[in-house]
Amino acid sequence: MLVQQTARFLQHQKQPRVLIKLDIMKAFDSVSWPFLVEVMKKMGFGVIWCDIICGLLASSSTQVILNGVPGEIISHRRGLRQGDPLSPMLFILVMDVLARMVAKASTEGLLQTLATRALSHQISLYADDVVLFLRPTSSDINLILDILQLFGEASGLKTNLQKSSAYPIQCSETDIMVLQDSLPCAILDFPCKYLGIPLSMHKLTRAQIQPIIDRIADLLPGWKADLISRAGRRILVQFVLTSTLVYLAMALDLPAWALKAIDKIRRGFLWKGRKDVKGGHCLVAWPKVCRPPDLGGLGISDLQRLGWALRMRWLWLQKTEPNKPWSVFPIQVHHSVRALFSTAIISEVGDGARTLFWKDRWINGQQVVDLAPQIFAIVSKRRANKRTVLEALTNHGWIADIQGAHTVGIIIEFLALWDILSEVVL
Repeated sequence: MLVQQTARFLQHQKQPRVLIKLDIMKAFDSVSWPFLVEVMKKMGFGVIWCDIICGLLASSSTQVILNGVPGEIISHRRGLRQGDPLSPMLFILVMDVLARMVAKASTEGLLQTLATRALSHQISLYADDVVLFLRPTSSDINLILDILQLFGEASGLKTNLQKSSAYPIQCSETDIMVLQDSLPCAILDFPCKYLGIPLSMHKLTRAQIQPIIDRIADLLPGWKADLISRAGRRILVQFVLTSTLVYLAMALDLPAWALKAIDKIRRGFLWKGRKDVKGGHCLVAWPKVCRPPDLGGLGISDLQRLGWALRMRWLWLQKTEPNKPWSVFPIQVHHSVRALFSTAIISEVGDGARTLFWKDRWINGQQVVDLAPQIFAIVSKRRANKRTVLEALTNHGWIADIQGAHTVGIIIEFLALWDILSEVVL
């Protein structure tokens, strides 16, 4: 979400930028143990804990089996154990150093700002998947290359620039030439894939969404479907075919044609064990199949409503955790999602700094639009989306949001709303 929203925000700016996807070579196998221990000490880990980690690392070894006979023990001198639940945590500590180096360079003014509105990050990390946002200038690119080289020499995690890629954003031909001269990596166009999700500046096309549908069709067990009962196929539809979409549906608003194509695959496998079926093979209408069991259905998720529920979490996190880096960006969700969220949430006003005056249900469980619809209709969307209760009630700031002609109906609603707000104490 953070990378996608940042890229789309930068797309609307006039200045050129570039998104760089870095390829970290042999991530887990290359971690330097002295560097890891030094980082842990710097972060405040005690001596006993560091000694335990050193003991675990030093006990790792490898044996090569030849003709069923294990060979000599090969002791390790670097790297983390694959599959160990502790290894990802230790790897995060190492990668955090790279994020701090980039943040330090940005704080010291060595890297140019990405936008007039300050963005809180220039780097996104998830394990060894690294994305950088930069200005396409030789100074910024050379500085980043120096940082990557220093980090690689110290930590052992060197960057393979030949396998990395750069994606220009609002770049001219001159900017692209600078990238080609400074970066020894491929210069590609959007969309790109990051963490398994296609990242695009615009709405995804049919050709870009079709691989998602094909991947779901490839999950069908093929000839084994004839040996599975309808009850067993129902379990596979709900917990395999449907669950595969959960991660994608949290970030992507799949169009109606894509949902229909996926439903066709699910419906065909449920009734006949194949990808395609005719209407006569379907014993029950699909909307009834998607009902909960207590309402006579099979409990298979409706994809459209499932996507709405999953994307509603971004609105919830934006409301409850406003310090998240992506919360400053406008979240693009279906209008039904916003309507459901508005209906389901009632705000209890404390100091009023987190509650929206015009949009939230904070006046005895109601919105301003419920009490004064004519007044709400002449308030601009920009003001309605930003004005908090604290700002609105301070010196009656909400009155300045009302624009346009004041009819008799508006004056009546204004007086009624004034009486209600006069009783509110923050």
